[in-house]
Amino acid sequence: MDYFKIENIKNESGASAAIQNLQLDKYGQIIELLADFSLILPDVKENKQIVEQEINHQIAIYDIDEKPFALFMKRIMDKYIVTVDKKIREKTDMDMVEAMKICPQCAEKVLPKAKICKHCGYSFEISAMSNSHKNIAYEHLEKGKQFYTSGEYHKALEEFSIAIELKPDNGNAYYVRSLVHSKVGNHQEAENDLKEAASLGHKKAQEMLNAKQA
Repeated sequence: MDYFKIENIKNESGASAAIQNLQLDKYGQIIELLADFSLILPDVKENKQIVEQEINHQIAIYDIDEKPFALFMKRIMDKYIVTVDKKIREKTDMDMVEAMKICPQCAEKVLPKAKICKHCGYSFEISAMSNSHKNIAYEHLEKGKQFYTSGEYHKALEEFSIAIELKPDNGNAYYVRSLVHSKVGNHQEAENDLKEAASLGHKKAQEMLNAKQA
């Protein structure tokens, strides 16, 4: 309340509405500063309540013998509340804009919790699920390679098959599974996997097919 210098306000304020409006405009800048100060503190709402309580306390004091000035102080109080609420909304909007995420498909900004991009319809949930499947598929692929290296071919086949089921466009998974099929004598399955790997762009698989056809 030291910002307001209540005795100064009291001495400068007049009885007419016109003079009070001028004074309200004058102290509007101080109200703005006080509102900005409220936003700096960790708990904005708590600080706002403290200021409101102090102003209301002063209003109650002057309301006993000087009702016109108490009413003027009430107008200051109302303007402070409006100003703080406006600044809180502006800060909330700004924080929300800064926290917005970028859609990987159209590069537009969307709300942090958005599940669907409102601009292009991109699904963040499907994308997250897809990434999860990719990670799990990679784990099974690596586990299958370990079994293959240790000679546990049937376990390796199981792991590679799971990896393919989770991520059917992984040419490397088809390629290594074809190697395992060859080891256990599943020649037709080995050739099928080799062809599938080649169709997905796996270079070694294509080279092996070319060598067989030569």
